[in-house]
Formats: sequence, structure tokens, C-alpha cells
Amino acid sequence: MKRKVMCALLGAALLCLCGCSADPLDGVSQLRTDILAGTCGTAEFTAYAEEREIPLSADGTAGERMPVVIVKIVDSSAFYGTYSIFLSYGGREYSAAMTPTGEGVLRATVNVDALPQGTLTATLKGERELAAELVSCTGEHAGWETALSLVKAELKTENAGGGEYFVRILCEKGNVFWYVGYTDGKENRSFLTDAEGKEILASRRAGEGVK
Repeated sequence: MKRKVMCALLGAALLCLCGCSADPLDGVSQLRTDILAGTCGTAEFTAYAEEREIPLSADGTAGERMPVVIVKIVDSSAFYGTYSIFLSYGGREYSAAMTPTGEGVLRATVNVDALPQGTLTATLKGERELAAELVSCTGEHAGWETALSLVKAELKTENAGGGEYFVRILCEKGNVFWYVGYTDGKENRSFLTDAEGKEILASRRAGEGVK
């Protein structure tokens, strides 16, 4: 009787394992799912909402991801002095120091507890003070899983895959795309799919031109 019970339990466990699909985030080091934008006078605010390994490194091995919001402010006027950015959404406020990355350009990576859901308030404090309401500019689109699955299937036909993936939503003049980068630590590949993740529009292998 005891042997029959053990066999039944083992069979149930095997069925459970067979019925469970692999985690679609396995191997993903960066997952950018939204882009938010707004303006204040001549200053343009852009916020990229994503989960990423810290530090982000294309070494072929995915690390633990943390939620962050990357903020970029571009203005025709130069920024002088020191600045901090404050992000408000979901009843919480997050802040970080901003770093000049060019004339009239400030950038910061803000560690957060959860990613914004389509909107946030960004306030710049320092020598100049600016504030803007940022709203998602990506509109309706398919989930990242579709684009990633498409790329993985393409890599499988080339006997590649199993390395590290970087998935980012892109928005250009109202058009949405998915970028999927791949590396196994030796070779780097880049893919661009349509918004629905159903078609690879372009691909590139490091050292080669765009196909």
C-alpha cells in the first residue's frame, strides 16, 4: 500500500512538472515596458520604466532584476550647478541626483519599489526648477512576451539561444516597436519587431550591417 501511495505521489509530481511552462523572464536582464514623456517650457522630459540587473552587463548571464525609472531631460538651455529629480506616482515619491551627460542634457536612474502605471509627476530641483506631468506615449501594443518568443524562435533556427536578453519598447513618431538584444557572452545580436511582436523587421549581428 505504501509503495502504491509513493508511486501515485511521484506520478502527480511529474504531471505537475510537465504542465508547468518555463518562466518567460528566464535569461532577461533588461525589460523596458513603458516610455513616458512630457514638457515644461522648452524642456523635454522622458522617463523609461523598466526592470534591469544592476549593474547592467552584457556578459551572457542574466542577473537579478530591480525596478528603475531612467529619467532624461533635454533643454535648449544649458544646465549649471547640481540637480535632483523627484518622481511622484502611486502615492509615493522617489528621488535621485541628476548627472549632466551633454550640453542641456540631464540623466538619472531612480530606484523605485514599483513601476509607474502610465503617468507620473517629475520635478527637477536645483539651479533651475521645472515640473512636468509625464504620460505614456506607447499606446496599445502586444506584450513583450510575443516579441521575445519570436526572437527566441529565430535564434533557435540558427542553433543559438540560452544566453542573455535585453527587451525594450521603442516609440518613434507615434510608432511602437520592440527591440530585443541577445548575447551569449561572445556574440551579440539585435532584433527589431513590430508592435505586435509578430514580425522581425530588422536584425543585426555585431560587425555586420542591418538586414
